[in-house]
Amino acid sequence: MDKHFDTCIYCDNVILVPYQEKHVKRYHGWMKSTELQHLTGSEPLTLEEEYKMQKSWVADKKKCTFIILDEKTFVTTNDEVESMIGDTNLYFNELYDDHSAECEIMIAEEKARGRKLGWQAITTMLYYGIKELGVLKYTAKIKIDNEKSIKMFTKLGFAEISRSKYFKEITLEKNITDNWLNWLQTETSLLINIKMSMSRQIFAFFKGKPIIINSMVYGSFYICAEFLQQTYQQREIAQNLMLENTNSRMPSGTLKIKHYETNENEKIDIMKILENYDWQVIQRYILYGYFMAGPILHTWYVWLDRTFVGKASRVILRKLLCDQFILTPPLLVLFFTSMSLMEGKDNIAAECKEKFVRTFQ
Repeated sequence: MDKHFDTCIYCDNVILVPYQEKHVKRYHGWMKSTELQHLTGSEPLTLEEEYKMQKSWVADKKKCTFIILDEKTFVTTNDEVESMIGDTNLYFNELYDDHSAECEIMIAEEKARGRKLGWQAITTMLYYGIKELGVLKYTAKIKIDNEKSIKMFTKLGFAEISRSKYFKEITLEKNITDNWLNWLQTETSLLINIKMSMSRQIFAFFKGKPIIINSMVYGSFYICAEFLQQTYQQREIAQNLMLENTNSRMPSGTLKIKHYETNENEKIDIMKILENYDWQVIQRYILYGYFMAGPILHTWYVWLDRTFVGKASRVILRKLLCDQFILTPPLLVLFFTSMSLMEGKDNIAAECKEKFVRTFQ
């Protein structure tokens, strides 16, 4: 179904993203499991067949499929494939009823089970189907021995309407009511990146792209440091001028006191000094901080956290040593050379050679 192809749905602990080609290999690996084949009533496919199936599902207007991501893993790795834990689907199979859909959910990763991620994913999918796709009735077909799924859908308010001994499955049904929809809405805490306020669109966008928000944070450190340094320098200049003006009006030998008077023109001059920031320098720090150092630091710390796991003293020490001796030297070289390049200097390496050792120490 192409209607939701650009839609991402954000919840507290899961993210639903459209099933895309990049997800196929991981999905194919899941479906080699005989347990999952049994529970989903699926036949094993080759990888090539799985790719064809993915393309057909995207084009099929009767199917709505989302891959379920673990939100915590995605925030840490920014990798959809690594964050995959399952999928959820809506099938519009009723020939004469476009408002009836069969719902399905699979949590394939064992480590993700028992954390209520499946509950969040299915309640979100059900709510999305009602609000965005116009669903008025849901059905769910579940294997008779899948007690956990039967219990979950019963808790959702579904009621059994039939059993099939041949397929060894039961069919449950839920007609949508206003009260149930209101309950579902409170249960989901839903953030959909379409048809919502601009502030929520921005929030959803950044929540799914940690490299952007982290680059802004790291980059802001550089910009704020330069801004504060210039502020300090301007205040020093202003204080010196005020002191000179005060002393110049005092008779020789008069005791110098902190209180002094100044005229309006002097105040204007002082304000001009305080506002006399070098904005070209600050602009260079914006470019370096947000677009160079920020992304590098984000990628580095993601790698560092994945390589050295834990909070033990030796782990922290290793991180500090790597940070100081592996990351810092090339980052300093990048800083000095990029600043020289943006300043238009002929020898972009000169400042680096002059200041590198002193700064690194």
